[in-house]
Amino acid sequence: MGDYPVNEGYLVPVAATLMLATAAIWLFYGWRLYWLFITLLTGAAAAIVGWFFVSPHLDPEIQYIAPLLMGMAGAVIAVPLNRVVAFATSGALGALVAVAVAVGFCNVAPDPAAPEILAVAAAGFLAAGIPAAIFVKFLKVLSTAGYGALLAILGVGTIACVLLKETPRIKAEFVIAALIAWVVLTALGTLVQWRSLVIHKAQTQQG
Repeated sequence: MGDYPVNEGYLVPVAATLMLATAAIWLFYGWRLYWLFITLLTGAAAAIVGWFFVSPHLDPEIQYIAPLLMGMAGAVIAVPLNRVVAFATSGALGALVAVAVAVGFCNVAPDPAAPEILAVAAAGFLAAGIPAAIFVKFLKVLSTAGYGALLAILGVGTIACVLLKETPRIKAEFVIAALIAWVVLTALGTLVQWRSLVIHKAQTQQG
């Protein structure tokens, strides 16, 4: 049997579909799977850090070991360090939203290395991370809904790029539209999850 090349034309739509499916789970059922959410998110973040900051200093034959080990370590410590992870994950989401607001409404150039972007990201990180570490119960609903909304927007954007057959330039109008969509989806997901959480708590108390 011969080798059949992978049709890369299908990879992006499949990835976008997976993002949308995952987005729906995090949006509407995030509080039920919060332990899995923080485990996967922390493991992925640790693996990314390992790949970009540790692997370049290793021999090519063993470069994959750093992200693998760091990803596993991040996944293991995620649940015991619940508040720390809540601080980090919610802070990262807050940083993204703060940068989107700065780019969309304050005409800040979307340059990751610009001091203005770094300052805004740091402020957003702390503003979202500190309350998340204190009010874990509510913020686990808000953060899972927020990440679900972010995945939904990325999934829709990816499909749009496939249909347009090009990657559009990042403009303030796109950022504003994405930010509005994120707020609406996050609010919807938070309401649905909180209602589900209240009903579950009432049923548990009655039982």
